[in-house]
Amino acid sequence: SGLSDRFLCLIIDGLIGIGAGMEFKAFRDSKNLLPDVRAMLNGTVKAQFPEKLDQQWAMVTSLAPILVEEEEPKQFFDGLFNILKVLQPSWAQLAWHDIETVSEKRNGLYDALCSHPRHKELEDKVLGAALVGVEA
Repeated sequence: SGLSDRFLCLIIDGLIGIGAGMEFKAFRDSKNLLPDVRAMLNGTVKAQFPEKLDQQWAMVTSLAPILVEEEEPKQFFDGLFNILKVLQPSWAQLAWHDIETVSEKRNGLYDALCSHPRHKELEDKVLGAALVGVEA
């Protein structure tokens, strides 16, 4: 913006109040801590899962919209499976559910993901975690 952080904070506090201004500043600061999901999807950054819960939520819930909005989502499939591989099973299941839910907006996306050679890795991860402690 070209303004110093202090000056920007004073302007924001004057416009919306000190309390709301503090919350907005915290949001702006935390936004810079979020992982670069698009870079993970295209493979320029190694897939890793953040430690903080709010950052985990932001990462997982950003996957589906990125895939749906992308002109050629197939270019991100390997990166997606790399990300799903590092997620805990419950997070991987949530991410997959989100993708399945929004894939109706993108004809053929879900089928293409299900037919990807690495889809079995996801099945094994999620189903394996679900079957822990279950006797045959």
